[in-house]
Amino acid sequence: MIVKKIAFLLSLNLFFITFLFAQEESKLMQAQEYYFSGDYKKAAIIYESLYSNKQLKELVYENYLNSLFKLKEYNEAEKIIRKRIKEEGNKPEFLFDLALTYQEKGTPSEADKIYNDIIKNLKPDVFYINEIASQFFNINNYPLALKTFLQGRKLLADENQFAAELVNLYRYERNKEGVTRESLKLIALNPAYLGITKSTIIRTYEVNSDYHILKSAILRDIQKNPENIELTDLLAWTFLQLKD
Repeated sequence: MIVKKIAFLLSLNLFFITFLFAQEESKLMQAQEYYFSGDYKKAAIIYESLYSNKQLKELVYENYLNSLFKLKEYNEAEKIIRKRIKEEGNKPEFLFDLALTYQEKGTPSEADKIYNDIIKNLKPDVFYINEIASQFFNINNYPLALKTFLQGRKLLADENQFAAELVNLYRYERNKEGVTRESLKLIALNPAYLGITKSTIIRTYEVNSDYHILKSAILRDIQKNPENIELTDLLAWTFLQLKD
């Protein structure tokens, strides 16, 4: 008799759990529909109710926050982010969200303070440094992505680390000297980068004087490493570009 009663209660609980989940799923679909149709007010109202559900919190967080941004409800957005930081610590993703809130709010100095603190508190971990730099890259803040990698080099005590990433960032910044410096490091690290380096240089350099800078840099490196065949190859290729 007791066993039957327990089985009945378990099946009843399962029924209610399934029913509640179906309700929440329906609300989530409705919120998504409002969100993607641009009705952020209605979407935010539903997301707010769903956000209180621990199982759905992470799922709706981004769209809920974006809805608040669209509605210019920055104080509410800040409150949500600060609560996450209090609960889960200074995770970079929340700090970036908080900085974005300040930018949207029209207080960029507050955002800059957070960004600089993130770089100041970098960990000497290659994956972590890449993650932070990628966050800056994703918001088109190339100078701070560069700063992150350069600070990461200091922490790791490795002046060759992140050379490939820095080549790309310097190219976005149109910093030809940076492209030249990091490209030569790449070739020294791995000769297979020679072909990629030539392609990058063609996309970056614009006038003969750029190739003269490259020529001088290669000659300096050849003096230090005269046995490097790739540098000799790159030097010959550079002279051909000058002829053109």
